[in-house]
Amino acid sequence: NRCGRMESPQVEDLKFTKKIVYAIASEQEYVTGLTSNCTSEVIAATGSTKEIRLYDYKTLQLAGSMKGHTDTIEEIKFSNLNPHILFSASQDKTIRLWDVRTRSQGPLYRGKKEFFTVGLNREDTMLASGNDGCIVVWDLRSTSLLRNLEFFHQDDITKVDFHPNGNIYSSSMDGTICSCDLNQADEEEALLQSFNLESGISQFEFFGQSSENFSAITTDQKLSLWTIDGSPIKDFGDFRPLISTEEFPIDYMVGLKYDDISNRLFALVGNYQGAMGLAEVTDELKPISSLDNGHTDLVRTFIWNFKEQKLITGGEDTCMCVWSVPSSDDSMDINVPSLKSNVRKEKKKNDKPSPY
Repeated sequence: NRCGRMESPQVEDLKFTKKIVYAIASEQEYVTGLTSNCTSEVIAATGSTKEIRLYDYKTLQLAGSMKGHTDTIEEIKFSNLNPHILFSASQDKTIRLWDVRTRSQGPLYRGKKEFFTVGLNREDTMLASGNDGCIVVWDLRSTSLLRNLEFFHQDDITKVDFHPNGNIYSSSMDGTICSCDLNQADEEEALLQSFNLESGISQFEFFGQSSENFSAITTDQKLSLWTIDGSPIKDFGDFRPLISTEEFPIDYMVGLKYDDISNRLFALVGNYQGAMGLAEVTDELKPISSLDNGHTDLVRTFIWNFKEQKLITGGEDTCMCVWSVPSSDDSMDINVPSLKSNVRKEKKKNDKPSPY
C-alpha cells in the first residue's frame, strides 16, 4: 500500500491534513531548524543565514529576529523550564543565550572550535555541546566550564542530550553513541558505555516511559532501537525499502519523535520532492499517513505538539508547513499569506552538507 492511513484503530487519530504553507524566508534561505518554547507560545526558526527568527505559535506571524552569530547556526533549543530563554550553537565557536522577550543576548559560551549541537539537563542547570570529537559542559548557574571530554569520539559530534538520570549521551560521525557519568572526575571512569553502529550517526532519540530506550539513525539511513544499557531491541537496517512503494518512494528520515502521552515512537520520513510520510515504529514500521502537496524540496526540521496534534515542518524550499488533525484545526488561528517557492537553490559553499 501507498504510505497512507492504516486500518489499525490505534493510529486513526493521526490523519494529518495540511493547514497552510508559508514562505518564511527569501528564495536563497533554507529553513534548517525549528523549536518551540515550553508554553507553546513562540517558535524560533533558523535558516542558512546567521539570524534567528521568532514567530507567534498561534498565528505564525513574524514577531521579531535576533542577530549576533557571525557564522552558520547549527542548532537552537529553548530552555526546558523558562519559556523566554533560547540557546543557539554556531560554527562561529559560540553558544549564545537569548531572551526572546527583549531579543537580547545573555551569557556567551565560547569554545576553540565550532559547535554543532545544544543539550540541556532537565533542571536547566547544565549546558552541553559538541564539536569535532569533544564534549563541552558548562554550569548555567555560574556560566563556568565544568567538563571538557576529549576522548569519547574521534569525529564530529552530531548530538548531545541529557538522559533524565543525569547522564550525557552523545552521537558522532565516528559511528558511536557514548554515555557519560558527570559525577566521575576521571574521564576514563566517566565513560559508561560506547555503542558502535559502524556508520556515522545523524541523530538519536530517547523513548519509553522512563526513557529506557533510544532510537538511532545513521547517515546511510539505517534505523536501530536500543536499551540505554546497550542491549539491541531491533535493527531495521536500511529502513527505506521497508516503507517505500513505487508510488511513494522514501529517501531519508527527517526525524524520530516519542509521544509520552500514548507511549509511542513515530518517524517522519521524506523524499527529495518534498513529500513526507508518517510511520509508527514498533517491531516494524507501520505507515500512518502521507503528507504531500506541501513542501517542494528536502524537509530539514520539524516540531510536533502531540497534545494539540500539530506538526510544523521546515525545509529547503524556504517554507514552513503546518499540518493538523482536522478535529483540532480551530485551535490554531493562522492568518498569513499562503506562499510557496518552487525554486531549487544552489548550495552555498559554507553550507553544512545535508544529512540526507
